[in-house]
Amino acid sequence: MRAKSILLVAISIALLCSCSVKKPIVPITSNFSADIRIEYEDLNCGGNIEFVNFSDFTVNITSPETLNGLKVDVNADKIDAEYKGLNCTNLYDFSSISMFLNAMKNIDITADFEYDNGKIIIDGCKIDIDEKGFIKQIEFDEYDLKIYLSNHNKI
Repeated sequence: MRAKSILLVAISIALLCSCSVKKPIVPITSNFSADIRIEYEDLNCGGNIEFVNFSDFTVNITSPETLNGLKVDVNADKIDAEYKGLNCTNLYDFSSISMFLNAMKNIDITADFEYDNGKIIIDGCKIDIDEKGFIKQIEFDEYDLKIYLSNHNKI
């Protein structure tokens, strides 16, 4: 009887402790490719992203047809775009790609974040991260901009 009481108390303590602890965020995974969908006001476009790290990634747009072939390359703070032979270098504006870059730069990978169900809120930006550290969604409420990533593959 005494052994059962001790076991019951030990289980109760373990359950109480585990319920009150928030999980630290897993590091955001680098070196992956994924499908990307960008929704900005009435514009919806899709394609793929090769994400090396926070400041080194490439987005290739495949839809809608009018933007098919648009390639945006981010390296450090430099954003270059290429479309049907037209090259633009050193772009930086309030485009969805520059806002994505800013959101990534705002995440201090050395910080100990706490989150609830994989959501981080930083400077009006909500970032959803799955249990493997893959970015699933970034939402900028002020700008009616949403970026979705899916079908992640390590590269």
